Amino acid sequence: MENPPSAPRNFALSLLPWIVAAGALILYLASLASWVTLPALGLTAQVLGWDWWNPKIGRPLYHLLTFPVKALPAGSQLFALNAFAALCSALTLSLLARSVALLPQDRTRDQRARLNDETGLLAIPANWLPPLLAVLACGLQLSFWEHATAATGEALDLLLFAASIWCLMEFRQGRDDKWLARFALACGLGFANNWAMTGFAPFLLAALVWVKGFEFFNLRFLGRLAAWGGAGLLLYLFNPLAASPELGFGFGDWLNAELGAQKNNLLFNPKGRVLLLSFATLLPLALIGVRWSSGFGDVSAAGSFLSNMLFRLMHAIFLAGCVFMTLDPAFSPRALGEGRAMLLFYYLGALVIGYCAGYFLLLCGKEEEKAWQKPSPLGKALNFACVGILWLGLVALPAWLVMKNLPSLRAQNGPAVREFATHLAKGLPGQGALALSEQPTHLLLVAAHFHGQQSPHILLDSRMLQLTRYHRQLARRHAGRWPDPGATPDTQVIPPIAIASFLGMQTRSNHVFLLHPPVPAMYLENLWAEPSGPISELRLYSTNEIVPPQLSTASQAAIFDWIKSDPMRHGDRPLPLHSNSEISAPDAQVLDNLYSAVVNRLGVQSQRSGNLTNADRAFSSAVQANRSNLVAVLNRDFNESLRTGKPSASDPAKIAQELLGPGQTWGTVLAKHGPPDEPNFCFALGQLFRQGGLPRQAIIQFTRVTELAPSNHAAHLALADTFIALGQPDRSKAALDAARARPELRAGLATSEAALLRLDALQLSQKNKKAEAEQALIDALKKFPADLPLLDSLTEIYLLSGRFTNALAVTETQLNVAPTSPRALVNKGGILIQMKQFEAALVPLNKLVELQPNHPGAHLNRAMALMNLTRLDDAAKDYRKLIELAPATHNGHFGLGEIAWQRKQTGDAKKHYEAGLKHAPADAPETKVAQQRLKELSGGK
Repeated sequence: MENPPSAPRNFALSLLPWIVAAGALILYLASLASWVTLPALGLTAQVLGWDWWNPKIGRPLYHLLTFPVKALPAGSQLFALNAFAALCSALTLSLLARSVALLPQDRTRDQRARLNDETGLLAIPANWLPPLLAVLACGLQLSFWEHATAATGEALDLLLFAASIWCLMEFRQGRDDKWLARFALACGLGFANNWAMTGFAPFLLAALVWVKGFEFFNLRFLGRLAAWGGAGLLLYLFNPLAASPELGFGFGDWLNAELGAQKNNLLFNPKGRVLLLSFATLLPLALIGVRWSSGFGDVSAAGSFLSNMLFRLMHAIFLAGCVFMTLDPAFSPRALGEGRAMLLFYYLGALVIGYCAGYFLLLCGKEEEKAWQKPSPLGKALNFACVGILWLGLVALPAWLVMKNLPSLRAQNGPAVREFATHLAKGLPGQGALALSEQPTHLLLVAAHFHGQQSPHILLDSRMLQLTRYHRQLARRHAGRWPDPGATPDTQVIPPIAIASFLGMQTRSNHVFLLHPPVPAMYLENLWAEPSGPISELRLYSTNEIVPPQLSTASQAAIFDWIKSDPMRHGDRPLPLHSNSEISAPDAQVLDNLYSAVVNRLGVQSQRSGNLTNADRAFSSAVQANRSNLVAVLNRDFNESLRTGKPSASDPAKIAQELLGPGQTWGTVLAKHGPPDEPNFCFALGQLFRQGGLPRQAIIQFTRVTELAPSNHAAHLALADTFIALGQPDRSKAALDAARARPELRAGLATSEAALLRLDALQLSQKNKKAEAEQALIDALKKFPADLPLLDSLTEIYLLSGRFTNALAVTETQLNVAPTSPRALVNKGGILIQMKQFEAALVPLNKLVELQPNHPGAHLNRAMALMNLTRLDDAAKDYRKLIELAPATHNGHFGLGEIAWQRKQTGDAKKHYEAGLKHAPADAPETKVAQQRLKELSGGK
């Protein structure tokens, strides 16, 4: 007959988890986020419908369980979502307490010698200490606390993981298979809801096999397990089934997106860091899972002593490492997670803390009953000290965590995000406007500000404006205020130039605002951004304007007043704001970064309007908000140079190297830090914009360089050349004339005579003086016969006039000068194709592909030549490569469609024509061919 469990064990196993749940719930509700936090913004927007234009991908169980929240009054919905996170976290800690209490403490001979309990559980009066210590270490850790008080979805993910481990612990204790059925269900739900738990699948499977033993391989058991797990995995179908038909995709598309998103998260997760964290948490648990035999190691007295000491040292290292990890050192999940929550590792670490605390409490707090040798006085003192450290840790660790984390938590959950959203929304006019953003965070914050009330504004995700489907959705939601695309197919992709024209028309009848500092975009070729606090109003350039006008005195005063008002209250905080910005209050750091970029941009506007004093104050405020804003540092130092006449303290080359590190582009730099106003940086940006097909934005930068560094002759030449790209020959001539009139530029221009002659010729060409332009280039080439830009410009004149023989001769000259010139090689191939010499065209194109395997023009021209030679298989390879290199172009799809058409492969032809039409310009000749082909494929005429 079994003895009933002792009272201490009853308390630790039965009552303590409920006490933990109640206490944790009270704590988390008391420290709940006052509004939505930035980490919770995306998921909250999905639940409440703020980002109606995007599908729900991931976390299907969360969406299912929070669906009833929509029925609550709008004012209660954010609280309900945050409170749901608190409830999930409280339940997680309850399961943690129960799981730690169920951990076996009979792993080593020393433990078994002190236990008089066949279950292997810790049956001593203080057996509640290990679960409580584990709960406090986990529940007060900053990442756990943050996600327990905000609706990020991480709390539910961790609850499912905790439930799966708890089920294994219960099965190990009672050997009842119903717990393994619940384990399989928890795993299925967890895998479907959380990609990170899928990464732990091998660990969970190994743990299951370990506790089940050889009985695991029973086919009937495996069938039941698969049925319960499969039931949980059915959750993968929830989001695809619930997707709105107006999003334009079917069930299969959404299911592939759901699975693909999870796969990508797993593949692109930093595996090295995960391995390091696994070593600190999973390895101790793996060793804890082994029940070491009494004869393990040397059986001699000395060997036994060393084995026991080794075990104790290992457990001490495990305990110290996991406790230290909760304090967020450099190797903690928070520091290594790159913004990911990584709560599963903290939970595993808490299990290790609980087990190791029980291990030392048993070995040091209870003597071996049948020991052949009693411990020495020194041994007793060490045991007493060890137990004392555990009791001290039960008080000191939570006290330290609270003192360390509570200020950061208050900053994270405080009103800062709501205040920033209010600043964005207040900048919009009361009668309604179009609010445009490249960054969804700004749009969602404005949407959150107006949650529960009718917003007068139309929020536009500029990344989605290329999609006809998005315009149709806007027309439905804002009937009468947004034009319906009519019969235009939803698959039709709107080119950037059409979007720019559309936004320009909208500025004539609406206020159009940009919610963040401008970043390179096609619509800024005909619109300029007038700052208004943290946002900017987009205005159409007047007929004769090329660069934005200088700010008026009133606008400059308004900018200075806004900065002086210190809207983010930096004056109330010590600097730097965060002693460790990667670990403390991520919301506050993100908001400071956003504010820094805005103020830096306002400083640039003031400086370009001639107000150096206000610009200095703005740059200083930007650096104060974000010490790592190197663009603001550069601007501040250059501003000081302008005011004092002394050289700038910053090294532009070094700053550029730091800013443009791995994974960074000028676009990300401008979005994160705001624009530069320093001649070297402006020149680099101008070149970037020129190459990217944004000539007006390049002109703005080159013009600024000529103002800041008048002796920079390269900037004057680049300015004149970019005016040619914009189709402004008179302005190009005026820029050159002004440069030639400056004495300090004569020496530099003298070294660029070929470039000057080329620009003179191109100005003539754009004024329809083609013969004079041609002769000017021929005369220039007599003086500079090896100048590639001159040869290239002459080739272009011949091509535009259809004189392919002349163009071919010039191209041959180019290749004599530069045999590996990509432009000359691709031009020669294209010219020979126009002359119907398809076999000859393959020679330069094959050479270019060998030199540059990823050159899109080479693959396109070679595919065209191969098509005309009826070498369809080879042509198809080039078209597929073209699609791989440039997915947003239509040529590759149309080429594959034509190949399938010729082969009478109806399905493939239709698929590729439809894919090409998504990206093709509506007035392109090949577009009409594709539309006609599709009509014939559909049975039309």
